[in-house]
Amino acid sequence: ARENKIAVAVGYGEEGDDGLYNSCAVWGCTGELEANYRKVNLWGAWEKGIFLPGAPGSLQCFSVTLPSRRLRLGIMICFDVEFPEPARCLALQGAELLLVPTALAAGEMGAQTPFQVMPTRAQENGVPILYSNLEGPTASLFFCGSSAIVGPHGGDIARAGRVTGGALVVAPVGEPGPQRGLVDYLEERRARAREG
Repeated sequence: ARENKIAVAVGYGEEGDDGLYNSCAVWGCTGELEANYRKVNLWGAWEKGIFLPGAPGSLQCFSVTLPSRRLRLGIMICFDVEFPEPARCLALQGAELLLVPTALAAGEMGAQTPFQVMPTRAQENGVPILYSNLEGPTASLFFCGSSAIVGPHGGDIARAGRVTGGALVVAPVGEPGPQRGLVDYLEERRARAREG
């Protein structure tokens, strides 16, 4: 990160004092570790049998150091994003970008999540999403790829194919800060709360 003046996010199995967590660490462009998120919503008996869930309150925005500025970033891992609440929680904290590292296998959810859930989460919160999914075969699964940068209005800024051989998806995500679309859902929510 420091050598290339970029921020780097890495998903990994974190060994905690009380067990194993499905985690994502982020280093800023200075090379300093700036965040470590433990996945809150574990998927199915397999994952629940291996990992512990992150503690309540784990969904917190943090600032990551980029070469030109600090960016408010929220992290969700895979199944977290299939619930509307985590993305909304992070958006309400001022997330300017949502990062979603994923290991989603091909199948019905593999066809829906990258193309329906990601655009919906981006649009309903007015926040761009960086969605990075594994791709290709393993001994028992085929991961569906389709990594993307989804804009705050729900449209693709860039998208990889199902199997790219590890292609890098790069695109500008617009001006710093949340960008609301034709309907600012967060402001509509605030207005309704004020009305009672």
